[in-house]
Amino acid sequence: MKKRGLIPTAHTFSSLFSACTKASTPQHALRHVEKLLAEIRKRIANQDLEMNVITYNAAIQALVICGNPLHAFDIYQEMQDNSVEPDGHTFSSLLAACSFDKVEGPSTAFKLLEEMKSLQIQPDIYVFNSVLKVMRDFKVSTEERRSHLSKPLPSADVTEETSCVQDPAHRLNEETSGSESSELNSEKSALQVGNNDDRDLQLHHYFPGVEKFIQIMAVENVSPDVRTFHLLLYMTSSKEEEDYLMELMRSCNISPDATFYNTLIKKKAAEEGVEEAKVHV
Repeated sequence: MKKRGLIPTAHTFSSLFSACTKASTPQHALRHVEKLLAEIRKRIANQDLEMNVITYNAAIQALVICGNPLHAFDIYQEMQDNSVEPDGHTFSSLLAACSFDKVEGPSTAFKLLEEMKSLQIQPDIYVFNSVLKVMRDFKVSTEERRSHLSKPLPSADVTEETSCVQDPAHRLNEETSGSESSELNSEKSALQVGNNDDRDLQLHHYFPGVEKFIQIMAVENVSPDVRTFHLLLYMTSSKEEEDYLMELMRSCNISPDATFYNTLIKKKAAEEGVEEAKVHV
């Protein structure tokens, strides 16, 4: 294109960012994403390019998928600096990035919800489910951290097991495709989290509770779906909240699927024992 003397437009860069998200080697694709961003900044400085929300959204999504999710917030800031207004897709991608922030993820997710409200952008079911996924992933990270700290140090002749934490590209692609397989693999570490960890207290500080979260959705005229209830199940902290969740599902005419029941059974087994879990089989 450059050899022919053609000048790339914002749509050109959108297509290139999209191509990067489909690369088989995310780390290699990330280098291309960074080069594209550098060229965009140069062209904006020279007034050779007029950016739009679609291209910025494509850049943010590419950073999340290709392995540098926290840099997505820098691009969001550049977007604001260049007077480009975000939309719902912008916030969906930023919420996906929050899942990789194991310190400020929950607080950032709720700040983004508040920012959407201030910009009069209507959150939809995908946004609310993305917020819940940030909460769920934070609980997974908290439990994995506690489990790691409680393990005895391996002897010199024992090979330490490699980490099974998924890379950002794999996790976001699974989320986008609607696959639940990664959630099933991580359920055990999220189902039973103690109350004596500072990070648990931090999560409870930001998460308003199951009933309150459903009320927040209702204010925005958003109805929960089965995935909402599945994610909320991780966030229940008492039998009363579980019962409320099940009753609300019935009132919404939403039938629990196999994934929901698998999570419920494992949760009951972890908290109350196998016999209590058998009741739900």
